[in-house]
Amino acid sequence: MRRNVIVTVADSNAGGLDDLAGRLVRAGMQVEQVLSAVGAITGSLEDAQLAVVARLAGVAAVEQQAASRIAPPEAEIQ
Repeated sequence: MRRNVIVTVADSNAGGLDDLAGRLVRAGMQVEQVLSAVGAITGSLEDAQLAVVARLAGVAAVEQQAASRIAPPEAEIQ
């Protein structure tokens, strides 16, 4: 199953986000955004690739993005 993830970049790799994004793509991740200001890269990947991506040099953490839903304006107040 494909998951939306946020890859937190290690402080030691803060200047190499573009290089890390390229390595993430080669590891099977579909990169959506490189967030230089916060040291994170967002995208999606298959479950089988989670552990591979987590072990890449420069990766501090890989977390699944939480899904949130907002009720439509005409919905009853809960």
